[in-house]
Amino acid sequence: MSSYAVLAWLKTAVTRKHTAKYNESGYELWTVAADDAMAVADVRQNKFSVYPNPVTDIINISGDAEISSVQVYDYSGKLWLAEMPQSRKSQINLSSLPKGNYVVKISSDHKNSSYKIIKK
Repeated sequence: MSSYAVLAWLKTAVTRKHTAKYNESGYELWTVAADDAMAVADVRQNKFSVYPNPVTDIINISGDAEISSVQVYDYSGKLWLAEMPQSRKSQINLSSLPKGNYVVKISSDHKNSSYKIIKK
């Protein structure tokens, strides 16, 4: 178990046990007991390679998991392209997109990864 002294004005949301004390400035101090249940055990992310970047026409995507879908958005959030490769490697043709900056969103095994790319 770990204990942290927290000023009351921070209003920390995770409290199991607390006892109020005051410091010399009049701030209420709290002792918060936290246990390991707050930790995240699974921080795995699917890893993908997206290349070349910057891209002119074809972008290659490869990874350690099957790619369910690939979506290409511009920075305003407009969807420009959507494909469902269903494989670990894919080539996406971006020749119809105007030059600019885009975000490639890759979905796999209920996990999403996003990559910034530049279209020349």
